[in-house]
Amino acid sequence: MDNLQKSSTPAITGKPAQIISLAVAYFIAGKIALLFATPPIYATAFWPAAGIALALMLRFGLGVWPGILIASFAINACTAFTAQEAAPLFLLLALAGGMAVGATLQALTGAFLIQWLLGFPKALNRMNDIFKLMVLGGPVACLLSASTGVTILWLAGLIEGSQFG
Repeated sequence: MDNLQKSSTPAITGKPAQIISLAVAYFIAGKIALLFATPPIYATAFWPAAGIALALMLRFGLGVWPGILIASFAINACTAFTAQEAAPLFLLLALAGGMAVGATLQALTGAFLIQWLLGFPKALNRMNDIFKLMVLGGPVACLLSASTGVTILWLAGLIEGSQFG
């Protein structure tokens, strides 16, 4: 019983190899997705890196969140420097950092809700559980990153208020 309690408690930090693996997978998926970006360069129709982050976070535990933060920051810093070469450095770094925080919160929230409300990991053999997994890991968690990203772009003056919605 004691081992079960220890394994179900979320770790604060993950193993370095797991964090690095998550960061690499997230970065590669994000860079591929950006190939399909539409103006502004941050807008993509899909972001497979979020699904990879959620899956690996559910597999390895919540402690691998630094991998998402690092990879998302790297992707967004590269994108910011490419898109806004004339902007001040602190603005570009703040933009990349804010986007990274949003992506990390998305994965943490999705994984936490799935673990808490579904008791994951357990067999998803009921349609109701599969539906909850899709809703919690999809639209509910995605609202955090999308809202954070748009708000940061608006505050930075990179999109107009009319584009906020």
